[in-house]
Amino acid sequence: MVNSIVCAIDILGFSQMIVNSSKNGYGNNLLTEINYLINKNKQCIIPNKYSKGKIKIFTDNMVVAYPIKGDGEKELDEILENVAEYQFNLSLEGLFVRGGISMGDFYINEDKVFGSALLDAHNTESKIACYPRIILDNNTVSKVQTYMNHYDVAP
Repeated sequence: MVNSIVCAIDILGFSQMIVNSSKNGYGNNLLTEINYLINKNKQCIIPNKYSKGKIKIFTDNMVVAYPIKGDGEKELDEILENVAEYQFNLSLEGLFVRGGISMGDFYINEDKVFGSALLDAHNTESKIACYPRIILDNNTVSKVQTYMNHYDVAP
């Protein structure tokens, strides 16, 4: 496993969209539309080639992970900028997301995602975020406060 910054994102109301579209015979239409919207907007969230970040998308969930180099400030900055743009773009399409960001051990390959950072990000998303927003878990907030102490900014 690798020390990483992990963001778990969930499209809100997606399960109900599936139920409604399947019941009304529009399941394929929903799939086409959602694929189009996610593919169109995921360009802003794709990690740059230097960060070596990875993305996994399954149903209405996305996991974005960046391995941490050094103190992780650069990677945290990149993931925050990218997920904010992704969230904004999807909201313009009428899709709202909720997410959680955590730092810690994480593993990702073609088939699997695994690790405490994923569990913490998912728990933050599902139990704390509650509304359409992407929030940091407590450990990541502490890390941000440490970064801010290196700059001339008010707490």
